[in-house]
Amino acid sequence: GEYWEWLRTALKMLYQLMTDQATLYCFHSDRGIYRLKEEAEKCGFLWKQTLIYYGVNGYRGMVRGAAHATWSYCYEMICRFDKGTHGCPPAKKPPWFQAVLPCVRPQSNTRQGRNHPAQKPVNLMRCLVEFHDLGGGAVLDPMAGSGSTLVGCHRAGIPCLGIEQSSLYCEQIRQRLAHDGPELFQ
Repeated sequence: GEYWEWLRTALKMLYQLMTDQATLYCFHSDRGIYRLKEEAEKCGFLWKQTLIYYGVNGYRGMVRGAAHATWSYCYEMICRFDKGTHGCPPAKKPPWFQAVLPCVRPQSNTRQGRNHPAQKPVNLMRCLVEFHDLGGGAVLDPMAGSGSTLVGCHRAGIPCLGIEQSSLYCEQIRQRLAHDGPELFQ
């Protein structure tokens, strides 16, 4: 439908923007991951690996039963695609060097630091961007959402450009980055 047409258009534009040997990480639901792989490959990307972000709940001391009665997502698929045959070479062996990446997920309200329904942990995004030797390049986050990738890149000292459609989320990203690195806005 409409979503897949939009995504296909976005993937085509990304492919044109990216340099050869660049890497693309796409987070997606498990139900759509196979279609995502198919659409990305139609645009020229080479599938390399599927990782699983395991969003460990940050709540402590909960008793099994009532706390677990409400089902919620705790896994999210991450597809790694490369442009070219080898993609961006590893800068170092990542600390997780495994397919399942456990990371405490942001809690479900803004008082506890969550600003977006699909917000990713900064440490997860930093880990993903630090894994690659960008050779002086930068990271592009075309769906910046809450800005976790931008904050992770800033903390890792990696140049990053974020694009976000929603003016509400753009303002939240600006506030988050101003808090994390006021020098970004001077």
